[in-house]
Amino acid sequence: MGLFANLGSWFGSTSGSGRRLQVETVLGIVYPLTDAAVIVAAAVVAFVLHFKLGLGPDTPYRQVDFFYPMFGIYLLGFVLAGLPMGLYRDPSRMSIVVRVFRLTSVSTLALLITIAVTYFLFTGRLDFARVVLMFFWVLVIGFAVVARTLLGRAVRVLAHYGIGAERVLLVGGGGEAMAVYELLTNYQGPRYRVIGLLQDESAGEVEIPIPILGPVHILRGVLIEHAIDKVVIAMPQADSEAMMEIAAVCGSERVTVWMLPDHFQLMVSIVGEEQLAGLPLMAINDVRLKGVSRLAKRIVDLVVSTALLVVLSGPLLLVAIAVWIDSRGQIFYVQERMGHDGHRFPMVKFRSMRANSEAEGQKWTRKDDLRVTRIGRFLRRFSIDELPQLMNVLKGEMSLVGPRPERPEYVERFGEEYPGFLDRYREKAGMSGWAQVNGLRGDVSISERTLYDLYYVENWSLGLDLRILLRTIVEVVRGRAY
Repeated sequence: MGLFANLGSWFGSTSGSGRRLQVETVLGIVYPLTDAAVIVAAAVVAFVLHFKLGLGPDTPYRQVDFFYPMFGIYLLGFVLAGLPMGLYRDPSRMSIVVRVFRLTSVSTLALLITIAVTYFLFTGRLDFARVVLMFFWVLVIGFAVVARTLLGRAVRVLAHYGIGAERVLLVGGGGEAMAVYELLTNYQGPRYRVIGLLQDESAGEVEIPIPILGPVHILRGVLIEHAIDKVVIAMPQADSEAMMEIAAVCGSERVTVWMLPDHFQLMVSIVGEEQLAGLPLMAINDVRLKGVSRLAKRIVDLVVSTALLVVLSGPLLLVAIAVWIDSRGQIFYVQERMGHDGHRFPMVKFRSMRANSEAEGQKWTRKDDLRVTRIGRFLRRFSIDELPQLMNVLKGEMSLVGPRPERPEYVERFGEEYPGFLDRYREKAGMSGWAQVNGLRGDVSISERTLYDLYYVENWSLGLDLRILLRTIVEVVRGRAY
């Protein structure tokens, strides 16, 4: 018990956003490891049922290594199929019906992927593996349902010690707030800890057994002081302006907002569906990239950046020589940029302008900028000057795909002028992004670019990353950058 208590104090010692990131990181590792263990166990049992107990036709291939490729393909297909189907969301929020449905769907899709890949890459093996694969598929579903149920229970047990428990603030009052409070406190024990209530005098006279922390306008201070993870809005009569103001404050503090379905029409473009004990809620300011999704994105960044640096090492050396010959001076241009959650880092590019071109101050680069060198114009046209940023990706300072990083002084200025601009930094900056492949590069509308970046943050998927990378290649080949 002492160990759990110590862990609880460690998880609870950071800010709300930092604590959520810690929990999501741990679960992001536990989920795929659990799936791997389930698939290995199912493979072993399927092999025993078929070959040791004789529950299947005789086959000349009885060695387990004959089936290794198929089990490996299945594991990869299971994880990749599970990401877009929501399999790696918090299991404690799923009903048993939803859990079984998603696991059956993902397991079936992984089986189809395994059959297709095996058919083309390992000709003839399917004829001897059909029965084993059927046993294996059924066992994976059964084992996975049990494992996910136990994992969900483990999350709730750990919440007793403060590990993974979410600190919730209610905004509103009246019968609606009371109903939400009872649902949160009665749902899976300590998973949600209601810290207090913000309400104006007109919110209602129903008494709720939690501290009233003050009126709604002190929301920002309460979020910071109490390290709030989620805000639940129970204000059926609130107007759209009040709702948008609450969402903006929570967004700037990286706090997710849940609201009752009555308000859905007010913010239909920026919400996602959540469910709590059967009650549908609308989630605002929630990010898609968390847990195992964040881990998968990082793995892709590591593999692709390493491969490209190795393959392009020769051409990159030639570019460096060309930069130096064309305009004597530094080969690389290093500039401080703002990244994930406001962390600053040195972004690296091939120098494409004359040496000391910023002696008179920093300026936006324009299409026919006279400061650009001859070789620099070619490099910028095909985005070759950006390739050294693969080192930033390898170090974890950037990602292959994400909102483009800005200089700290611009971030401070734009954050005050453009609503939602700072929300771009909920994810790592990228070498390319949704805004860039839609033609928003260089000296363009900041507000329009911000909308595209926020769309990416709130709708991330591996498929969207792949789509952006493919479109980036097309744009580069066409020479549409400058």
